[in-house]
Amino acid sequence: MSTTPTRRRAETGVPSQTATRADRAELAISAESDKWASRPHIRQRPRFRSLLVLVGILGLCALIAVTQVRRRLDNRDRLSVSQVVLTADPIVLESAGNGHVVKVDVTKGAKVIKGQTLATVEYLEKPGQTGGGQQVEIFAPTDGIVTEVWAIEGLGIQGSTDLVSMYEPSKLYFRAPMTYGDIAKIDLGSHATMKVPGMGNIDAVVTGVQADFGEAGAADTERLARLVLKPADPSKVLGAAPGVIVKGEVDKHSPNPKDPKVLFGNGGTA
Repeated sequence: MSTTPTRRRAETGVPSQTATRADRAELAISAESDKWASRPHIRQRPRFRSLLVLVGILGLCALIAVTQVRRRLDNRDRLSVSQVVLTADPIVLESAGNGHVVKVDVTKGAKVIKGQTLATVEYLEKPGQTGGGQQVEIFAPTDGIVTEVWAIEGLGIQGSTDLVSMYEPSKLYFRAPMTYGDIAKIDLGSHATMKVPGMGNIDAVVTGVQADFGEAGAADTERLARLVLKPADPSKVLGAAPGVIVKGEVDKHSPNPKDPKVLFGNGGTA
């Protein structure tokens, strides 16, 4: 007697295809039953993980958005400047009359102290008097560094001949070329940050404006001028030399704003 495939699977204990479909149907029904709901099961864990990932992504997006807004607000209140020169007002020592140079005591780059002899000249007449000539020493008016020496021993000189030039390191300041239109947006006393090579960020304060030196365009607001900024701590730049090119950022508003017109009236560095 032949045995059908179904009977053979039943006899051997192998579930039939119909029985397998029945088991799956029972499983689907049992997953919605009260017993299934009360059991810990794995199917809900992937959903929970997906929710955590979604929350993390949303949090990251919110952080990026807040950062971008903050940067835009900071940029709106700060003005970037470039080609800023660290410099100092030169102290030029001149002859007081006709004569010649007798001796030169310093060289370019020398550090000098107040009262130190820089050169000796002999005038045909003593300055302010008539009669015979007299040797006169030229002294350093302050501590500083010699930048130029024009005096040469035996050189004939006349009144107001440049002999020696020097600068005072404690009075170094930053000079930023800007248009008058941008300068008008800045308050006197505003804070600034200058990036000096080898020294890092140096805090500075807006102290005035020097006269315009060119034209950037036809409008008056596009005339070029130099914004003057003093280091908040002069000792921070004592090791730097005049002529260093830096860049930085300037706050447009100071804690105690003053009339911007004051800037245009202050042509010096005081």
